[in-house]
Amino acid sequence: MNNQSDSIDREVDELFKLAKSKKFKPGIYNFCDRWCEKCKNTEKCFLYAQESQKKIRNLMKGKTDSDWLEEVKENLEITKRLIERDLQKRGIDPRKILEEKPKESWDDKVDRRYDKIQCLIEAKKYMKETANFLDNFHKNRFQYYSRIGMEVSFDDIKDEIETIAWYHTFLPIKIWRALYERECYQREKDKDLKNLTKKDFKKFCFLVRKCLNKSIKAWRNLARKREEFSEISKHFLSLLDSLNKEFEKLDMDNSTAILKKIEIVKNFKINLRNLY
Repeated sequence: MNNQSDSIDREVDELFKLAKSKKFKPGIYNFCDRWCEKCKNTEKCFLYAQESQKKIRNLMKGKTDSDWLEEVKENLEITKRLIERDLQKRGIDPRKILEEKPKESWDDKVDRRYDKIQCLIEAKKYMKETANFLDNFHKNRFQYYSRIGMEVSFDDIKDEIETIAWYHTFLPIKIWRALYERECYQREKDKDLKNLTKKDFKKFCFLVRKCLNKSIKAWRNLARKREEFSEISKHFLSLLDSLNKEFEKLDMDNSTAILKKIEIVKNFKINLRNLY
């Protein structure tokens, strides 16, 4: 295949070149909340650099954010080419791999099993109810727009609404991943791989804790700033409290205590700066 005439292959070449840079921290993007605008580690993130390059290319091609379906197709094609190159490097014909009958694996039906786990059930319930809340909230904001061309301001609670919106879909996804990593750890026989899997599980637990704590803080602040949201905030805080307790039952490591220590140190530094 001619790289000069194939934009996908050229992009794959750029990815390999970018990956060879020593400035990135391996796998840092696997354990983040994907809120790049609020992240302090973007310079260490390969995924952020990759997406920044893609935005520049899209602007040069005149593409917009609305071309999301085209973006998905392109990402799948890039992934396919990366896999093909890796197989070819190992001396394996990709066509023979496709001809082979897929082997059954323990994780083929994990979705069915995980859907019965109370922690994930409650995470999905929270996501659904929060989505309804956000939908009604924004409908109310624009209820007068058709008549007077104005929307109801929410500047005073913008941070809280954005935080709630960001994490409500994130929680079920990362809880599912934590469940998967936990089972991988339990099933792994190799000692070194088992230790690596446990480290990954701890990181996903830490991320879930972060999402929970950010959401809880946002609902509390929303109730404090706007009295009309006091009762509904109590409801969602109750859901999060129940979810938090269920997740504690799954947490093999001590991520709760670690996160609390980090928060204590962080608050101490803030108070110290305020003194001076």
